[in-house]
Amino acid sequence: MAKLYSKKCDNCYSAYRGRGKKYCSELCKIAVSTKNPPSFLGKKHSEKSKRRISLSLRGRTPKNMLQIAGWNRGNIKPDVGYVALHEWVRKKLGKPDVCVKCSKSGLKGRKIHWANKSGEYLISIKDWIRLCASCHKKYDIKYGFKRKRI
Repeated sequence: MAKLYSKKCDNCYSAYRGRGKKYCSELCKIAVSTKNPPSFLGKKHSEKSKRRISLSLRGRTPKNMLQIAGWNRGNIKPDVGYVALHEWVRKKLGKPDVCVKCSKSGLKGRKIHWANKSGEYLISIKDWIRLCASCHKKYDIKYGFKRKRI
């Protein structure tokens, strides 16, 4: 059995006995993880505090959006992957709903795609076309395109 050691809490600096723990209690752990002490929970910020928080966060973008979509301040990176490129096309051209080959309309989700015209996956709006799933498959077979694994 592991030994218990005397330690100091990383939050309140009180002494406690434990093994592998950083905090003396669950309250200290919650206080650090939420970055709000338990005494502040349920209370509202003053208008001055709200303004200061707003000014400090101005101009920031969520990191996960930048990582997932491959964005660099709104511009797409030249070596972006397959999924991020399709997200960029969806952002620029919107969600397709009408196939340009067979003129089917009201299509949603996996039934309609943005298809790449050249097979080069260029970062150009002119290189994309709206096709339903069946027309997209026929188009790729006709021109010998395969999805590039990046």
